[in-house]
Amino acid sequence: MARAGGTVLITSAGRRVDRVRFFQRALADLRLHGRVIVTEANPQWSAAAKVADACFRSPRVADPGYDEFVLDLVRREDVGLLVPTIDPELLRLARLAEALGRLGCTAALSDAALVAICRDKRRSAEWFRGLGFETPRILDRSALTFPCFVKPVDGSASTGARALLTPDMLAPALVADDRMLFLELFAPEEFDEFTVDAFYDRGGALRCLVPRKRVEVRAGEISKGVALRGRTYDYLWPRLERLPGARGCLTFQFFVSKAETRCVASELNPRFGGGYPLSHHAGVNYPEWLLREYWLGEEIPVFEGWKDRTAMVRYDQEVFFTLPAGA
Repeated sequence: MARAGGTVLITSAGRRVDRVRFFQRALADLRLHGRVIVTEANPQWSAAAKVADACFRSPRVADPGYDEFVLDLVRREDVGLLVPTIDPELLRLARLAEALGRLGCTAALSDAALVAICRDKRRSAEWFRGLGFETPRILDRSALTFPCFVKPVDGSASTGARALLTPDMLAPALVADDRMLFLELFAPEEFDEFTVDAFYDRGGALRCLVPRKRVEVRAGEISKGVALRGRTYDYLWPRLERLPGARGCLTFQFFVSKAETRCVASELNPRFGGGYPLSHHAGVNYPEWLLREYWLGEEIPVFEGWKDRTAMVRYDQEVFFTLPAGA
């Protein structure tokens, strides 16, 4: 059902100022009367909270009252589109999709069944193999070879993920932790790492795909990169063209050999990626497409007209504000 306006809610906004501004601009460009509000556990020190139209203090995702908080906020603030940003909240919000829908709100998020697969690295590897992709080889922890790579099976934002180059880097606690997954290492001398920003319509059909080469990463997020077409793009499109349960913006992670002869699937995250601004600047406007599809009832056509070789380097920028007395 078409909406003349309403509210976009970005949860756990943190320092994602770009996401807030992209949606504010999309509302203005479409001449929709709306606001962009955010939630944050510590609003006073959130940069996104300073540029949003409103910010609401949120309980932690693991809090028993989190679901009721979200539903109450959606009801009170006329939220018509909910956009998640961090991995820990995805499954909980996906399971709220039906309740949100009864309130007239669409969660820009894939089905709970697909999200559950994405939150488990072992299950996601099996899922990728079902699509015909090569995946990283999982190593036997009792007979590790070096170098190798270790990460939590349910990890997020590269927390706990690191290369183990020699046996002396292997702590006994890592081997004893069943949550840790040991994998073959893809050396940067031989492989490039790509994040792919994909957009799926409500029926799970791929509408756009932008491979972003990660030139440099800081704290698990791209700081230098370039959007590239080429053989990788041509290889990925037919294999990702339709994904049941996929909706909105998804990000895939691949290791691609320098000669582009191997493309190894490593992760899927059903949300906007931290490097999405690069794809946005290259010409894809996922925030506007979400509003067009879910508020205006439009069909989103396949879009391949983004600008190849668009590059990005990042730097820190400040948001200034006056701290209230006594805070």
